[in-house]
Amino acid sequence: IKAARGKYIFIGEGDVELEDNCFTTLLQHMQKERADIISGRRVWLHKGETKQLALQRANRITASPFNSKLLTTNCEVKLKDDIEIPLLDASMLIKREVFKTISYDENYRKNAWRQETDLQINALSKGYKLVFCPHVVCFHHFKLNDKGGNHSHSTLNYEIGIFKCNFYMTQK
Repeated sequence: IKAARGKYIFIGEGDVELEDNCFTTLLQHMQKERADIISGRRVWLHKGETKQLALQRANRITASPFNSKLLTTNCEVKLKDDIEIPLLDASMLIKREVFKTISYDENYRKNAWRQETDLQINALSKGYKLVFCPHVVCFHHFKLNDKGGNHSHSTLNYEIGIFKCNFYMTQK
């Protein structure tokens, strides 16, 4: 982030495949909505599922894109229009100028669970606009026997990390 020189920064995850038009579409909708941070749909690929089948499944979801009780997003949901919501998916396009007043909290340990949530809540508190853009889809690949990154520890350690990060965030 400190080394970035462009006007925008895209934050993403290594196991997410972006559509070919992802950046162009996000940028167009960011400008149209006057958003400071924008993200699209993230559709999880189940084991053996094609992108087409995953998209058909996700298109049937009717839930709200934001769950205020759990402070989570349902970014698979298909909506007709862009919508301003308080939390977005972790894969997001951000105006570089946003990082002049906010930054990632590096105190999130283990798996950094909730680090993006914390950043987005911080952005909201500073008056930045967050927009969910359902016109972009990225696919989260199924992890078969994933032993790297956050998954290099046991499932129990991973879950404990989630608990600790959730606790840390709620204490903030």
